[in-house]
Amino acid sequence: MNELKDTLDAGGPYAGWGIALLTAAWGIILRALVGKNIKDSDTIKDRLSMIEQRLAVIEDRSRQRRGGDR
Repeated sequence: MNELKDTLDAGGPYAGWGIALLTAAWGIILRALVGKNIKDSDTIKDRLSMIEQRLAVIEDRSRQRRGGDR
């Protein structure tokens, strides 16, 4: 029992470094994941914008055809 306590006491001052390294690793992982999601959302926004432009052209043609039927 005393050996475990001695080991913990000896490593105690360095326990903060382990926690700091784990925190840094977690931050890097989160940054990579969030960055990928942001890039994906930009791609989706671009594709949605292109779809809206095409839909506007289709709506305009439809209005012109309906106007010619009257």
